Amino acid sequence: MNLVFDSTRSNNIRPTSPRSLSEFVRRWMDVPVVTMAGYVSIFAIAFGNLIDLETDNDTVSIAGQAFVKVMFLAIAGIYGGVGLLTDARVRKVVLSFPMMWMVLLVGFYCISVLASPIKLESLASTMSIACVLLMTVTGLVQLGVRNVLQTVFAAMSMYILFSWFTFLLVPSIGVFYEPTVDGQTVARMGGLAHPNVLGQMSGLTLVMALLIYHLDPSLSRIKMLVLVVAAAALVFSMSRTSLLATIVAVSVFYRSHIFRRQYLIWVLTFGSILLLFVLAAAVVFDLESAIASRLGMFSKSGDPDELFSATGRTQIWAYALHLIGEQPLTGYGAATTKIYLADYSFHCHNLVLNIAFSTGVFGGLIALWMCLERTFRLFVYRHPIADALVVFILVNGIFENVIFSILAGLPTMIWTIGLCIPLLKDDEANRQMFDRDRQIEEDYLNRQSAPRTWSLQR
Repeated sequence: MNLVFDSTRSNNIRPTSPRSLSEFVRRWMDVPVVTMAGYVSIFAIAFGNLIDLETDNDTVSIAGQAFVKVMFLAIAGIYGGVGLLTDARVRKVVLSFPMMWMVLLVGFYCISVLASPIKLESLASTMSIACVLLMTVTGLVQLGVRNVLQTVFAAMSMYILFSWFTFLLVPSIGVFYEPTVDGQTVARMGGLAHPNVLGQMSGLTLVMALLIYHLDPSLSRIKMLVLVVAAAALVFSMSRTSLLATIVAVSVFYRSHIFRRQYLIWVLTFGSILLLFVLAAAVVFDLESAIASRLGMFSKSGDPDELFSATGRTQIWAYALHLIGEQPLTGYGAATTKIYLADYSFHCHNLVLNIAFSTGVFGGLIALWMCLERTFRLFVYRHPIADALVVFILVNGIFENVIFSILAGLPTMIWTIGLCIPLLKDDEANRQMFDRDRQIEEDYLNRQSAPRTWSLQR
């Protein structure tokens, strides 16, 4: 179902930047309370909901910083609830597909609370999902796509800067010592949480910067600095999944340029030559040991077997499937993996498996269909911004829970943004994106059709 919604007039007007601090404060004082609540909740949840400053790396908990997180989730829930009750556009988005898959999943999460051994925590986790969902949709409709993207980018930038601060100055929090399969430990940059969380934040920051630059082709010195520290954080976090997700998301964003006819011919030609070379080398040389040694370079322990077991995730997936088979109808409830998977790193380490574990087989099937349906749309309906965000989450979702974590945060917001943006066709950022794409395509066709002249210089 493709719906077209009229954006508010404020979404179509790009305000000028404040020239002084007093002007900035004066503008904020003139902002309505509801609008300010939207900006504050989006920034706070994107920045803070994945923070875990516990120095004990072997525990997972929603205690400690939970009070502050729940407070901002309450603000987000009120903001999203008001939007749902008072704005027909928000209701249309929420009740349209693909957003209805998210609504159905929230319903299954609510039912699974009854089967949870920790009902209060499962209910809090479920409510966090609903609050983030409503807040994100309301923000996109009422604040505009561009403003939401810029607010999220600012929050992620702040997260990365603080992560570097803890990594360099408070190593008891910022450095994560991870055991490897051969009994050794590897020091990874964790910053404010687990290194995989930092990897997701860093990769998303790079992708988001690219999307914002596509809408507004200008790079300030501050943005350049953020890009440098985000790229460095992505490397030092040693999150291979986030690095792969970043590369794939950028490739999907530029796929209309990469797979043009003349480039596609070169790619296929190069790929065919490379394949023939590999086959010939396999006949002449013993490549097995050479490949094994090269693959070891991409593992944390140096053992290539670590890659084929997805750093132990295959064992986790097998055990999670076994537990789902024992309670397939209701699942175990949200936030219960820390109990049932205490001996398996506390997580299912897969997006669909995590939802199926929490809600049962039917919730898992809805999650699987939602992912497949959105993947199919990549090939039939091109939307560069939404596609890049969705692909980043999908690639990460192969090896991580990503969305619907213990307390929903940035990844759930990003996934919701990726599902919603194509529905808001009248949004100023959407129109500008398609206008820019159309202009790039016209310039390319003009260059292709222009007569070519050749000159020889003596």
